[in-house]
Amino acid sequence: MLKTAVLSLAFVLLAGVAQAQTKPQTQPPAQDAAPAAAPSPLPGGASSIQESYEDWRVLCSVANNAKQCTIQQVQLDTKTGQRVLAVELVPNGDGGASGNLIMPFGLQLDAGVALALDAGASGKPLPFKTCIASGCLVPLTLSANTIAALRAGKQLKLTTRSIDVNAKPLVFPVSLNGFGAALDRAVAILK
Repeated sequence: MLKTAVLSLAFVLLAGVAQAQTKPQTQPPAQDAAPAAAPSPLPGGASSIQESYEDWRVLCSVANNAKQCTIQQVQLDTKTGQRVLAVELVPNGDGGASGNLIMPFGLQLDAGVALALDAGASGKPLPFKTCIASGCLVPLTLSANTIAALRAGKQLKLTTRSIDVNAKPLVFPVSLNGFGAALDRAVAILK
């Protein structure tokens, strides 16, 4: 009886193997290949661009398949290598630009920052918006006329005050060498 049960089991197992070998082997459905990445809209298909134009830099990247470009000037302390200030601007469609000044800590925030071109008089001080870990922000909105004046100028002077009550006004000079070329490049990339 035991022999018959073992033989029956062996027969069932062999029959199952034989049946499995005669069934057509099916391959799992092929995975759809990942769609090819769309080419970058930046020149040369680049994923980002970093170019220097004298004292200004152009930084462009792609986010959500849209081009984004900023021109900036960053000034560092020659002794410590720490950033002292930065000017970051994004060109807009009407010939103007908007962005931020990133100023150092230790300034009298209620004094704001006054801008003057070359030897011209300072304008009304622009207010600080907030301070973040990298410095204190002053929003900028520059008209096409202001951009034209900056293109023709040599230096933008940023005047503010230290928190030290007896201190003289602080003047931060920003070179305009390369400003026009950097802005033109950013505008051309954004087209």
